[in-house]
Order: sequence, then C-alpha cells, then structure tokens
Amino acid sequence: AYANNIGISKYLGSNKEPKAFLILNPDATISTKQIAELYNTLILNKEVGGVCPLIIDNTKVIDPNYTRSLFGIKKREKYKKYNHVLIADVLHGSCMLIKPEVFRTIGFFDESFFLYAEETEFCGRAIKANYILLVNTDIEIYHSLDIEEKYYTVYYTWRNIFLFAKKQFDDYYRLLYAV
Repeated sequence: AYANNIGISKYLGSNKEPKAFLILNPDATISTKQIAELYNTLILNKEVGGVCPLIIDNTKVIDPNYTRSLFGIKKREKYKKYNHVLIADVLHGSCMLIKPEVFRTIGFFDESFFLYAEETEFCGRAIKANYILLVNTDIEIYHSLDIEEKYYTVYYTWRNIFLFAKKQFDDYYRLLYAV
C-alpha cells in the first residue's frame, strides 16, 4: 500500500496524470496488448472505477476473482451485454487498472495493511462510493504464487482479515466475517 501510494500521489493531479493507474505486482506478467484491453474495459462506463484480468498462478489454477458474494454464495454477474466482463466485489491486487478519479474520491490504499488485503479494503470503499469493479475474463495473466507458506504470510493474512473486519463491519458482522 505504501509504495503504491507514493507512485500514485506523485502523478495524481499533476500535468503527467495518466488516464489510469496500473497496479502490478513484480511477479505478475502482462503484455501491452493486455493492458490496452483492460483499459478498453475500464472506459466502458463512467461508473466503472477499476478492472482486472483473470489471474493464473504457477499451479495453473485460475483465481476465482470473478465472483460476487451475497451472504457467502458466489455468483457470476455479467456487466450489461458483455459476456466476458463480470462485476466483481474485489479486484485482484496483483494486477488492477484504476481510474484516477477513484483515488480522488475515496483516497489512497490504507497503509495500515501490509502485504495482503489492502486491495480488498480499497475495493470495499470504491463500491460504497458507487463505483463498479469489473473482471475481463478474456484477459488471463500469470502471477507467480509462492507455494511455501512462510510465517509472515500466515501472520499478515490473519492480521489483515481482522483489520479489514474492524474497519468495514459492526461487531456482529465483524465476528461473522472472521469465522
């Protein structure tokens, strides 16, 4: 979150402000053609705030970031008439394209999150601000997954789940989310 915020704040509102900010992990691979396709998805509607591709990891599993969740039930919801564009609750943090006005409206990534879930919290605020988040399922990119669980992975994953629940929910729903 911290490093992304430095880069975004340097160009947001400047005379070099881009039409979109690409958040890309160093272990993710994407082509310029795929970035252009993501951008074309991003500009479908002024209410669209961000878009991401399908993510394939080194186990060849496609990350199910194209689902929406309603009371824990996952569903696929197409965006308008586009069969390959789905509405999402959360964009995958390894590759996201975000409009500058989203940052102006809701602010930057929350720097109290480290390594995990900062995109989840950010996307939650974007949805509350009435932005639509999309996944273009025609675009698949590779993201190297560190299969070996390290102690800090477990620690920061659970720490950030609790931090997210504390920020987003009241006491009752916070308990349900953590379970």
